[in-house]
Amino acid sequence: FGQKTSIRVGAMPGLDLINEHLASQLSFKLSQKVGREVHVQPKTTTNQIFGRFLHGLDPPIFISILRVEPTQAMSLISIDGDVMYHILEGFFGGSGDSERPYRNFSPFEMKVIDRIMDVTREQIELSWKKLDNSFRLVLTRWENQPQFAAVMPLDETVFLISFAVEVGDAEGSL
Repeated sequence: FGQKTSIRVGAMPGLDLINEHLASQLSFKLSQKVGREVHVQPKTTTNQIFGRFLHGLDPPIFISILRVEPTQAMSLISIDGDVMYHILEGFFGGSGDSERPYRNFSPFEMKVIDRIMDVTREQIELSWKKLDNSFRLVLTRWENQPQFAAVMPLDETVFLISFAVEVGDAEGSL
């Protein structure tokens, strides 16, 4: 009662295989979607305090806020702004070499990002269905400012799965 418990990362023996498969599928599908090579590699699987996770995100960033069915738990998918700007520039025909402007994403850019995140969500869903066939991620909303993505108390311990994403010269996390 009132005690925080830690999530045991080692308690899920198939997680590394799921993450490897997911990284491979994301690399392939995102490269197809954006028309340039995207490399995705599993990075870390850890426990973290939710507030610390949010404070570590540099805005602007794209965050999809999802409901996990059938559990009704919440999930976030975020992609670093540097990577997303690089993807967008290439998507719109640029070289992808420009420095990222420090500004929020435009409404038109948000529509394109939403489509890219749909591919990401679909691949995560397909990978996790190997554990539970009823697993679904339902988009509830998206944010580009981390402080507005607080879907649980900031002192909660969360399960964090990170991937390294590389698009051209831009590197970041998913």
